[in-house]
Amino acid sequence: MSAQSRIIEAAARLAGDFGLEGVTVDQIAASAGVAKATLYRHFASKAAIAEHVGLPAQDDDTRTRILEATATAISSQGLANLTVERAAAEARISPATVYWHFQSKDELVVETLRHVVPIGLSEQLANSLDGPPAEVLPRLMRAVVKVFQERSDLIPQVMFEAGRQPHLAQIVLERITLPIWGNVARYMAEQTQRGRFTPGDPMERVFCLVGPLMAMMLARRIFGERTPVDPEHAVDEIVSTFLKGVTA
Repeated sequence: MSAQSRIIEAAARLAGDFGLEGVTVDQIAASAGVAKATLYRHFASKAAIAEHVGLPAQDDDTRTRILEATATAISSQGLANLTVERAAAEARISPATVYWHFQSKDELVVETLRHVVPIGLSEQLANSLDGPPAEVLPRLMRAVVKVFQERSDLIPQVMFEAGRQPHLAQIVLERITLPIWGNVARYMAEQTQRGRFTPGDPMERVFCLVGPLMAMMLARRIFGERTPVDPEHAVDEIVSTFLKGVTA
């Protein structure tokens, strides 16, 4: 019997005894008599195994509950102190249930960030290239402000602590940061092609637009209401100043 078949058979057997949500990838691999790395060569996740076994897909409500619990745990205790067990306790579920939805702590952190940052809006931006910059850019910037205001403890924690965990920083860069930057840069390039913007490097312009906003939000994180700038008004000023510099 092939390794793939043994994995499927082991998963089905364990699922029948305990329910797949209560079984870890390590247990499936051990029961199948294969290394964990071998399992992942055949199946990217437990969800992929579940599909082959004919089990139901992941529960979106539970997944969201885990993500929100992880965000709370990071905000209150820091990224360095986060464990799967701590996130599970915050969500009031078993660690096995967390591993059913997320195969590792790194994936859990990344998916938590994807849950809270405006990736979807940046994708809409890249797919709505004809939108006027004076309307589109303020909407994007206000979404960023909203994330910082609603997740004022989470985002700075991850930004600073990921710098001390290079492997995690690389994952965040590849799966979250670069896609967002790339979507906005694509919009910038399209505006240049349409003659709305003067020629310039699209990615550099992303930093010129977002940089002042990030500086303001970090100042508010440190100094609170003593920072003499209102975020809503600042968005209009930042976008206006940016457009004056790049508008053809």
